[in-house]
Amino acid sequence: MTALNREKRAAAKQFLTDLKEFHGIDARALNPKTKLDEFWKLETTEFFAHLRKNTKTLAVQNVRLTGTDEEKSAPASKRQKTRYCHSKRN
Repeated sequence: MTALNREKRAAAKQFLTDLKEFHGIDARALNPKTKLDEFWKLETTEFFAHLRKNTKTLAVQNVRLTGTDEEKSAPASKRQKTRYCHSKRN
């Protein structure tokens, strides 16, 4: 059980690091701060709703979402998020 929790924390940390490095999004500046710690539970629409809710915070970070951003990632499903977690382990 603790090994699974450790893997989940590592996957969440890697996801947040990737958001920062590739997209310039500091997830700890968003409100609520821990929403993305369990990103694999979020549907794509929930993820983008969280980002849209924090538009002002993202603007300070020079990040701007467009309507096409969500459309491009629409195929992201729970299965793909799970693959993301597992691929980061390997």
